[in-house]
Amino acid sequence: MDAVLGIDQGGTKTHAAVFSTAGQPLGFGSSGGSYHSIRGMDHAMERVREAADAACLQSGIRKKDIKAVRAGMTGADFADEIEDLTKSLTEQFPGSGVQVVNDCIVAFHAGSELKYGAVICAGTGLNCAVLTPDGRQFIWGEYISPWKGCDLLYNKVMEVVFEAETSLRPPTDLTGIILKYFSVADVDTLLYDWIKKRLSAQRFSRLPILVDYHAARGEGTCRSLLADFGISCARYAVAGLRRLDMLDIPIEVVLSGSVFKSCSSLLKDTVSEQIRAEAPRAVVVEARYEPVVGGALLALEDAGFTRGATEFRRNIDNSPLHGVLMRALRLDEKKAKKLLEIEE
Repeated sequence: MDAVLGIDQGGTKTHAAVFSTAGQPLGFGSSGGSYHSIRGMDHAMERVREAADAACLQSGIRKKDIKAVRAGMTGADFADEIEDLTKSLTEQFPGSGVQVVNDCIVAFHAGSELKYGAVICAGTGLNCAVLTPDGRQFIWGEYISPWKGCDLLYNKVMEVVFEAETSLRPPTDLTGIILKYFSVADVDTLLYDWIKKRLSAQRFSRLPILVDYHAARGEGTCRSLLADFGISCARYAVAGLRRLDMLDIPIEVVLSGSVFKSCSSLLKDTVSEQIRAEAPRAVVVEARYEPVVGGALLALEDAGFTRGATEFRRNIDNSPLHGVLMRALRLDEKKAKKLLEIEE
């Protein structure tokens, strides 16, 4: 049986999905994340290999039967990077038509049935892309420096606690929340552990969930931090739409990534409000599927699938693989408390 393969690689996970050329999901595989510019190409390809092998094993499809591969890869920002990634992936899938795009692009196609619009991806990092009706794209990529991306939210949380301790700003309940979360006695110890990189990386990565959890419960500083981050996210989408003269046309703006899987609607509402102030015909939507689904759809189109996105999505919804291909939406309070190890 002929098949296609979608790939999505981010900083924390690599997903692969095998679909028949008739658009039926056949197999799914998952592995750890990678970023070729930091961890090296060998590391990135090993994670792809693990995920793809698992997807092929589940589907019963041999790699030589894969006719098209579309890979959304983090760090595919420049032509030479796309060329290097394409060459490395072609070595893994010889005889298949391999195309590489930025992982933001597959996230868009996993969230919208339109061919054009915008996507904001907030997970390990922050990225934004805009796609035009005539096929042009603008991807922010490295134009969003780390201290203006998701790290902005992480670092702002710590900055607020440190400034409150030094009387640069009024006392805040966030101080007690953060001390309890990291199990430290005082802010001096928190600062020392942060500077020395002794804070748990996993717990640090879940700060957006912590902020959202307490924002949903009405904590003022957390609500302010989350709203400010939403404004920061929205400005990239608005600027991209303005750059490509798309502020006045009906589009969807897709929200993807773990930061948007939040308990409250505050972040989404803030992003939507900011975007619609400049692009009144825009509709902000949460991605329905994992980004790897967008990669599979693009691979199917490369292989000549003409039945359209609607039937493709219907196939997923009726498939036993529905659970792993669907993007988990907002955390409920119970799941958030479990991730944060909050006991009451």
